[in-house]
Formats: sequence, C-alpha cells, structure tokens
Amino acid sequence: IVGTTGAVQERFGYDAFGKVRFMKPNFVIDSSTYNWGTLYGAYRYDSESGLYQVRFRSLHPQLGRWTSQDPAGESEGINLYAYVSNSPANGVDALGLGDIDWGGFSGDDWKEIGGAFLEGYGEGTRATLDGLIPIWDPFEGTYDPCDEWLQTSNFLGLVASALLASAVPLRPFTAPRQLITHWGAPLKPGANWVMTGGANSRNFLMAGWPTLNPFRYTTSTALPGSLAWPRGWQWFKGFFGQRILTL
Repeated sequence: IVGTTGAVQERFGYDAFGKVRFMKPNFVIDSSTYNWGTLYGAYRYDSESGLYQVRFRSLHPQLGRWTSQDPAGESEGINLYAYVSNSPANGVDALGLGDIDWGGFSGDDWKEIGGAFLEGYGEGTRATLDGLIPIWDPFEGTYDPCDEWLQTSNFLGLVASALLASAVPLRPFTAPRQLITHWGAPLKPGANWVMTGGANSRNFLMAGWPTLNPFRYTTSTALPGSLAWPRGWQWFKGFFGQRILTL
C-alpha cells in the first residue's frame, strides 16, 4: 500500500490458503494500521475470528479448510471440508460451493460455459413469455416447467400479463380530456396516429421512431370519443399507447 507520494505505507502477503501477514515498509512483520474488509481471494475478512466469509461457508486460512461441510454434498469429492481440492494456486471458489480450476480451462471449456449461460438465459426468457401469453402456448416444450427458477420466470410473465390486461381499458377513455402527442407532420383532417401522454422519449420510442427529428411534434388534448384503438393487423399497437385521432 502506497501513499499519495508513492511511498510504501504497509505491505501484506498470504500463504497458500489465505493466512495474511502484515508488514512494515521494511518487511518487518507487524499488525495492520488499516481496517481491511476484503483480502485474500476478494473474500470478506472477519478480523475478530480470522475467517473469510465466502457466501455459503467460512474459510479457515490457518487450517486451509472450510468450517462447515459442502452444501452441495460430494459433488466436489468425498472431502466435504477441502478448499479448492487442496490446490489453491490453481483454483478459486467464489461461493463456497465448488472450485473452478482456472489453469485447466481450455477454449472449448469457456465456450461450453458461455453456451450453458446463453441456454439458461434463453430458457428463462421463453418461460417468461409463456406466462405473458396465457391464451396461447408457443413456447410449450422449450423449457423445463419443473425447474423452480423457470417457474418463477413464468409466474412473473403471468403477473405482467395481468397488469397489462388491467391497464389497457384505462387508456385513454377514463380521462374527460386526454393529452396526446402527434409525432412528425402537423395534425390534419382525417385519421392521425397519436400517442397518449406528453412528448417524452418513451412515447417517441413507442410510436416507432416516426421521424428522425424527435423535436417535431404536436401536443393537444382530445375527447375520449375522438380517439380509437388501432384496427386490423395493427391492433397490437394500442398496447403501447398508440391511438387513432379523428378530426
């Protein structure tokens, strides 16, 4: 650790399993003058007990062992207290559930990890969309419905669907006079595409980027009877706040 002038204020080092030693600038072992919260392995350090808090377990640096058994059972071996398979120079355990052997990873291993992440992300997205569209099951069979996390994603989709369904009737017919924004050319007699609400970035995006100049718009108020829900294949645009204004 150096000061603002670059002079060494304190030195520290570790043994293989994280036992820390603090030293003066001249390498004489001493106690630290700083209140360190994070040390070896970026683990949370408890100065009172001398243990590292690693999410699911605590690491005893002097013993080089976890203080409790592996919550994952024997998935990492029969020694339920071993830290990174007794090879801390080649591995790390960020959660206390299993070590990652950095030195043994090849390019194919990283591709497999990335593929697994994308697959899980895709499953979560499909489960959420499946809940968002309760009257149709286009994603049925594309994810595991028994997985607890995916069940949560599906439930969140159902909640979003219910909120959307309850919000639709409230726009814009509950207000005596509804604020609307028309992007692009000025309003003219006939049918005009408008957005409910004021001129803001959300309305501009939901309107489908009608012009490259976002500052060209007209705001006004409309009676509920003059606004209509989009018809035909464009009916879904009403969910985003788009309406047809008849002058």
